[in-house]
Amino acid sequence: MSESAAPAGWASPPDLRRPAPAHLNQVELPLRNTEPSEAVLSAVRDVVGPDAPLEEIRTAVPVGACPTAGGNRLSVPSARLVTGGVPSGSVQVVDTPEQFRDLTGRAPTSREWQALGGAKVLLLDRAVPAGSAPVALTVPPGPGGTASPPVPVDPVRADPVDKVTLSQAGALLSSATARAAGLVPFTVSYRATLTENPPADLEERLGRAVEPLGVPTSDLHVERGYEPPVPARWSVTLTIGAAIALVSAMTAVGGAAQEIRPRMLLLRVIGFRGRVQRRILAIQAAVITGLAMLIGVLGGWLVAGSQLWPEGIPVAMPWSTIAVTALGAATASSALAAALRPRTDSRLRER
Repeated sequence: MSESAAPAGWASPPDLRRPAPAHLNQVELPLRNTEPSEAVLSAVRDVVGPDAPLEEIRTAVPVGACPTAGGNRLSVPSARLVTGGVPSGSVQVVDTPEQFRDLTGRAPTSREWQALGGAKVLLLDRAVPAGSAPVALTVPPGPGGTASPPVPVDPVRADPVDKVTLSQAGALLSSATARAAGLVPFTVSYRATLTENPPADLEERLGRAVEPLGVPTSDLHVERGYEPPVPARWSVTLTIGAAIALVSAMTAVGGAAQEIRPRMLLLRVIGFRGRVQRRILAIQAAVITGLAMLIGVLGGWLVAGSQLWPEGIPVAMPWSTIAVTALGAATASSALAAALRPRTDSRLRER
C-alpha cells in the first residue's frame, strides 16, 4: 500500500502501555517487546491451566511494517476503518470461532461467519453507517504524517455486541481479506479466558513464568469483577467482637480455675499425680477457649452479615486463618493452664 495524505479527523494514537478493557476473567499479555512464540504460549498455559481458552489477538498491518517507537511492537501502524473519508474504528483479524468468542464473549452467528468467510468486513460498531457511505481500510499516518490510500471493502453489519468488545475493535475481517487489501495479520497479544475468578496471586505466578521470556509483569492485565469496598463499620464490628470474645474467654477460664482449685488440691492430697491434674486443666482450658472462639466467630459473622447482606455485599470469612488462630489459642491456653496448676502446701498435707 503506497502512502498518501492522511484522511481528516485522525485521532492521536491510542495508549500502547496498557491493553483495552477485556471481558470478565480474561488475562491479557501484550507482546510489546517480545515476538509471539510457542514458548510464551506454553508458559501461559502452565499457569492458567490447559482448559482455559488461549487465543492470539491480531491486527492487520502493512507488509514489512516496523515499530515507530523504540522497538515497541505495539507501535506498528495497524489498519483502521474509514467511512466516508472519516476514521471510524480499529480492526481485528479473526479466523476461528474461538477467536470470535474471545473478543465478543459469544459465538458468531451463521450470517456473521459466512460474511467473514466471504471476504467481507464485519462492522461491530453500529454507529458506523453501512451502505450510506463508502467503507475502506487504511493505515494511520506514520511519523512522516502520511497514511496509506484507502482500500474499499464490502461491509456487513454484525449482530449487537457489548461495550467491552467495541472498546477493542470496531470491525472484524479474516486473514484472507486482510491479505487481499495488501495487509498481513500481526499478533499484538495473547489472551486467556479463565473458567472461574482469577486467583489473587495470578499476576505474581504469571509474571514469574513470562518475565524470563521478555514479558514484564507490569504489562499483564487481569480483568476481575468489581468487589465493593468493605464498609468501615465491618472493621469496627470485627474489633469489638474480637475484644468481647477475648474478655469472655479470659473471664471463663479464670472463673473455672478458681472453681476447680479446691478439687485439684484434693486430688493431690489423695494421691493423684500432677500429670493427671495438668491433663484435666488442659482439657478444660481448651474446651472453654474453643467454645469462646466459636461463639465469637459466629456472632461476628452474623452481626457483620446483618449489616452487609442487605447491601448485597457477601461476608467472606478467612476460614483457614480463623482455624489456625483458634487452634493456636486453644493450644496456648492448654499449655498455660497445665503450667499453672495449683500446688499443695505443707499445711494442706497435714490436714
